[in-house]
Amino acid sequence: MDESVFSYLSRDPLLTVDMVEQLRRGTGAVLYAGDDGVLLRKEELLFLYCDSEEAALRILDGHVQPDSGLVLHNPAFKEAIGERFGFFTGAEECYQCSYPHSVPAPTADIRPLDGRYAERLASLYGEDRIDYLRYLLDRGVMVGVFEGEELAGFAGQHDDGSMGLLEVWPAYRRKGYGSELERYYIRLEQSRGHLPYCQVYVSNGVSLAIQRQMGAQISDNTLIWLFMPE
Repeated sequence: MDESVFSYLSRDPLLTVDMVEQLRRGTGAVLYAGDDGVLLRKEELLFLYCDSEEAALRILDGHVQPDSGLVLHNPAFKEAIGERFGFFTGAEECYQCSYPHSVPAPTADIRPLDGRYAERLASLYGEDRIDYLRYLLDRGVMVGVFEGEELAGFAGQHDDGSMGLLEVWPAYRRKGYGSELERYYIRLEQSRGHLPYCQVYVSNGVSLAIQRQMGAQISDNTLIWLFMPE
């Protein structure tokens, strides 16, 4: 890989950790690399970090497909990009949180989940996301925390490589299960030689506080996810 790509992304290393990890893991392909930006693709997802709105429009031209999603590492460009290519804002702005250090091992009962749990997970995560949950369960990237034989919460890994999908049922909250699940996944990713990272909505003060308590490195700047209408 051309070191100039990593050099450019290192201008804001906490924000671009997802792009760097795509390259290090061999899951992302470079579509454009120049002195004004970097564009990656992982399947239908595009990842863009660039200098200016003009550069964003020029770099994306010819790479946006009808099913594309875009992880934009400068939300200020979202209106111009949406107007040009038809994207709409699919989520709030997010901070990038990463864990380059070790964390204590979880002590809770955490187990892999399979497709039998799809409906149970969707009841909390969202019935409209059941197909996505089934896909992730089939890939073997979902885990659950149990009290006895009762599923208390779950977490997993999104298609882009970020940790996420962390939910705990109300009856089991305030028992530290969220932190236990996150520690499990941080250690799992580190055992694979990956730098664990996750994205947290800027409005989610509770989750951000948990990330800080666990020692996460949190980006000063934000990113945003954009999607095409279905």
